[in-house]
Amino acid sequence: SSDDLFRAAQPLLRDLSPLFERIAEQNFKQQADSFIGELARKYDLNPNQQDTLQQWFSEKSRADRKKWNDLISSDDTTYLQLVKSMRNDRTDEGLDPVMEGLLKGPQLAAFKAERLEERAQRVQQYADMQVQRINSIVQLDPAQTDRLFGIMAQSSPDYDASIRLEGTTGEIAPANLHPRDALKSVLRPDQLAEYEADRERRFLEASKEMNKLGVQLPSDWDEFEFGP
Repeated sequence: SSDDLFRAAQPLLRDLSPLFERIAEQNFKQQADSFIGELARKYDLNPNQQDTLQQWFSEKSRADRKKWNDLISSDDTTYLQLVKSMRNDRTDEGLDPVMEGLLKGPQLAAFKAERLEERAQRVQQYADMQVQRINSIVQLDPAQTDRLFGIMAQSSPDYDASIRLEGTTGEIAPANLHPRDALKSVLRPDQLAEYEADRERRFLEASKEMNKLGVQLPSDWDEFEFGP
């Protein structure tokens, strides 16, 4: 399985960890400098405030590298966990409380509004992608589209309860369902059968490709498609 392949590669990943760390540190610093420059320009941050941000980003960089090393070192880490960690980690994750301690009044309100809008856009893009993928397999009606959009949005790693979701039929209420359970709840029996048939086809195709590499797909292979 992919977990077995990952387990076999772990010793090499550990040996190459210092190289990965240096590359990650350089990339992180470039992104952090870009964030600090943008925030300083938008909110007129003074040198002390910029130093505070620089210190926070430096500490986050160290924490992120430790998290990576812990993942590749642990015998309990799965390949799925590693991939999802790489996919969901962002340079500015956790920045909001820091900025809220630096800004006041209209500047703070503007920052919060901007960050909420950025988060809402990421949630919408994620949900739109998931719904479109399902709609390309089974034709969804407007009510199904809205329900699935709300469920997929809530499964996004960026989802926040303060985000309002709007669909073709009005505001969408989020539902506490795993995306796969959502399919069973939202799709008609004929649509669900069509989706499962397509899933089986994709599984066979992916299995053939993986078998060429001498590995098997994990049982939770399609979890890569569904959220954090």
